Amino acid sequence: GANPGPACYGRGGKEATLSDAFLVSGFLDPDRFLGGRMRLDRALAEEAVGRFADRLGMSLHEAAESVVRVAVSNMYAAFTKILSRAGVDPREFALVAFGGAGPLVGSLLAREVGIPTVFVPRAPGTLCALGAITTDVLNDAVRTVHGRLDALDLAALAGEQRGLEAELLAWVSEHAVDVERTTFRHGADMRYVGQSYEIEVGVEPEWLATGARARLLDAFHRAHERVFGHADPHAPVEVVNLRAQLRGVRPRVPLMEVPAGTGARPTSTRRIWLEGRPAQAQVYERASLGRGDRVVGPAIVEQPDTTVLVPSGDAATVDRFGNLLVRREA
Repeated sequence: GANPGPACYGRGGKEATLSDAFLVSGFLDPDRFLGGRMRLDRALAEEAVGRFADRLGMSLHEAAESVVRVAVSNMYAAFTKILSRAGVDPREFALVAFGGAGPLVGSLLAREVGIPTVFVPRAPGTLCALGAITTDVLNDAVRTVHGRLDALDLAALAGEQRGLEAELLAWVSEHAVDVERTTFRHGADMRYVGQSYEIEVGVEPEWLATGARARLLDAFHRAHERVFGHADPHAPVEVVNLRAQLRGVRPRVPLMEVPAGTGARPTSTRRIWLEGRPAQAQVYERASLGRGDRVVGPAIVEQPDTTVLVPSGDAATVDRFGNLLVRREA
């Protein structure tokens, strides 16, 4: 859909793009892009990359790999900010590589970030669409009840909670949202008196219904310590807002399992440029891979909506739903 798009599209684009770098590096087959429905022009890609390769004193392949490295570095910079804000250890997660280009850079990015596994869905190009039709419906309602916790009427707050639930259920009915069942999560925006910011604290409905003020206070102190590293159990606390979140569970699309594999067999080999040197990569058809099949890098896995790069030192295995799990082995 890009217009004029990468130089290799042949639609008038002159500047080198990441797609042109992928093509020059050998990651893409110009005759099999989009399952063969669109042909890429390698000569135009080489011309675009060559324009700055000469000025930098690089070979064509060195310049193309530099484009890929810069792109991955930019992703790394954005990614680490997200991880830092969330305060999580990347070694405990998998990286989901979706879309057309995600599976080409997924393993390269995972190495930089320190994520051990790359998850490539069976159909990366339509993963977002699948999520859109199956994800649960969420909606939030908020009510301001600003006051010191020791002076608030908890029974009245419990009534406000029930009012928020009724408001959200009315929204489901009004919009005829197709859900199998609904659940609620309750919370309160709380802070120490005098603070200019508040944090959301999970609240169990029975705390308000039974007047368990101490439970609510303890939950706030623990949440404050978890977020900021300290808490003051003797300081007065105030509640700013009550919150309720409705989750409408949507019907799930059944996932089809794939037959057991009979051993991954490459359809061809292709010369690629990766990690500063040329390599012979085995090329596989994604549709021919079955459950338990294993692809050892350097390798290319092709399908109509994406191309998967398995670098040297990585191996990809197929799970029972046809997803690829790419892991670092060396």
